[in-house]
Amino acid sequence: MSHPSSDLEEMETELEAMSSIYEQGFHYERGSCLLGNLAEPPKDTVYWGSATVSVELLEPEVTVMVQDGTRTVQLTALPPLVLYFALPSTYPVGEPSLAVRCSWLTAKQTDQLRIMLRELCQEQPAGSPVLDLLVDTLRHQSFSHLDLAFPLALSESIVTTPIRRSAVDFDRQLYPEFPTSAEELTTFAYLEAFARALDERQFARGRYPCGICFDTKPGTACYRFPTCDHVYCHSCIRGYFTMLVSESLLAELRCPHPSCRPRADRLDDDHLRELLDASDFAKFIRLREEQLCQVDPNSRWCPQVYCRRRVTRTDPNERLAVCPHCQFAFCFLCGRTWHGPRTYCPMPNDQKVAELYLACRTEDERVGLERRYGKKSILVSVQRYEEFRATADWLATHATQCPTCDTPIQKSHGCNHMKCHFCQTHFCFLCGSFVPKDNPYSHFNMRNSSCHMRLFEGITGDTEGEAGRADFAADEEEALMLLQAAQLT
Repeated sequence: MSHPSSDLEEMETELEAMSSIYEQGFHYERGSCLLGNLAEPPKDTVYWGSATVSVELLEPEVTVMVQDGTRTVQLTALPPLVLYFALPSTYPVGEPSLAVRCSWLTAKQTDQLRIMLRELCQEQPAGSPVLDLLVDTLRHQSFSHLDLAFPLALSESIVTTPIRRSAVDFDRQLYPEFPTSAEELTTFAYLEAFARALDERQFARGRYPCGICFDTKPGTACYRFPTCDHVYCHSCIRGYFTMLVSESLLAELRCPHPSCRPRADRLDDDHLRELLDASDFAKFIRLREEQLCQVDPNSRWCPQVYCRRRVTRTDPNERLAVCPHCQFAFCFLCGRTWHGPRTYCPMPNDQKVAELYLACRTEDERVGLERRYGKKSILVSVQRYEEFRATADWLATHATQCPTCDTPIQKSHGCNHMKCHFCQTHFCFLCGSFVPKDNPYSHFNMRNSSCHMRLFEGITGDTEGEAGRADFAADEEEALMLLQAAQLT
């Protein structure tokens, strides 16, 4: 269908003017209308497009809340309205087809705005361009026409209604600061995210001193912690966080300001991904998984070397574990290939298991070890361990180790000068130190020695017959003679 050149020129002039005034907020195309937002686009559409309209607020900051007052959000601007239009070949004499979209208004309210704009078009003199008038009317009269006042109370049905992803993506084009999320946003969560996006835009326009290097830098080169508003330049805070990850100090991944140190505020993964490069963030995820495995009794690493993913069991009594990533079946308790429910795990160390069993404070702890290693095997290990400890305690009390071969030597009678029958080393039974072979008793005559004059300390005598008493008397006489000789020299 051919169109009068004058009508086309008039349409193009108006659209070019609108595009120059509103820049990125105005978009138009020529040809058949591809907008699904228009209920009845004209069949002879020549141009179609959309205009983003920021509603004028009468106050510098407004409050939007749920009707029950449980949740509120402060906004310096509201998410924009979007006016969709399709111009027929008879425009501006012919009426354009219109539609209004808004994420925080009901379908009934947006339809009321569309009817208002349509009536406004009909009131204008024939042949008058109306696009700029429609945009200006939406900006200044939307609230009054819908009889909305602040604080704006949203009904619970609107608050919980999911926002179409296309709407979120559209607003993200206008506000790059709008957070990227894979989750579906409800209306209220969307308004909260929009408020943060506006705050980030305002922050980017300022200049701030870094809390580490103290240089003043533009907001685009700084990071502000969301919980405390402390500001650091990207270079400093990223270097600081990289150092923490490299040293596995994950608990310190928070604001470094002294006033924030006692607090337990942690950054979520989205913020950490912003502050760490890809390799450091991957290392952070791996270290966090390792720490979770250490503190969570129902989590452990998949034993397959090429997998090494965290496996979590839902039943604390279940021994069979299957890695959801590589499908490897293994015993959750010992980490070995699944050995069946009736085969106990092999003990890695009898003494360690016995110590753990004896240290159990509750019956549940003991039952857990018995379920893992078998009660009979544990009791045998405990018996051997107790015998070993009793022997070790007796030797510690009644024997001294040879300083050369570590053989425990027990003194049955006589003085504290000992001679190892394995390696023939002479040593002191009291302190375990070497003594001279040629003059062993000089050790007991040295005034700076802890064993000074203690050669016969601990002698109780051997009363088992005359032979024992004779040996004891001979030893004592020999020791006295050697002590006198040592004093003379």
